[in-house]
Amino acid sequence: MVQFRMLNTLVLCMVLCLFSSQHLTSQQQGEYPTLSNFDQVTFSQQYEAQIAYSLAEEPFGSAYASWCEAWVKHIYSTPCDQNPLAITTENRNDPDQEGPVFFLAGTLGGTIERTATISADQGIFFPVLNYVATYPCPYAGFKPAPGQSLKDFLMRKAMEMVDQGTLISVTLDDRRITDLLPYRVTTDLFYFNALPELICLDACVTGELQPALADGYWIMLRPLSPGRHKLQYKASYPKVGWVMDVMYLLNVE
Repeated sequence: MVQFRMLNTLVLCMVLCLFSSQHLTSQQQGEYPTLSNFDQVTFSQQYEAQIAYSLAEEPFGSAYASWCEAWVKHIYSTPCDQNPLAITTENRNDPDQEGPVFFLAGTLGGTIERTATISADQGIFFPVLNYVATYPCPYAGFKPAPGQSLKDFLMRKAMEMVDQGTLISVTLDDRRITDLLPYRVTTDLFYFNALPELICLDACVTGELQPALADGYWIMLRPLSPGRHKLQYKASYPKVGWVMDVMYLLNVE
């Protein structure tokens, strides 16, 4: 009986060692083994940690919320004829960007394909679905209620809009980030200067220093290996029929 148990134990150890060896080899070769449902969650979390920074980290020395603010300032300082949110031309090349992080953008709606050349040491930051609440606005009644702070007013506006969005997804090189809920970020109240001409994007632009607050689902990808990569992200507001589908062909060098 003791020998039988020892034999079973030995066989089990051999099976586990063989599986571990095959699993390690396949990862080293860039091939991912077929996983059971039990392992899918753990595997997806490990993969996502390899390609994207978590909110608990401070990529390139700053928290996610700070990068959200930087993204807003970048977009609102880009002229309309170069601004990715305003341009719907297919196969458009995004201009080069200096600094540790390269900012990507979506569209005001529709499907588009773009290309971008990015350094192999740059992170890649973009909103999958977001809303930037700026103040003041030329809309009747667009102001805080009596006793309500401006921060609370803008936060509620931004979060209400993002809450209505659905069907968000991010895919990098045909591998999908399965859970985007942990990537939702709401900034603090901050101030920025927008180009006056960006009224083409936002009727609330004043051309002077003004407050804003942003909310949404944001991703900071870790620097990618040199070569070509395909990034796709989608989002929609079904109630109003709004759909965004963005494909980036990234040349990393």
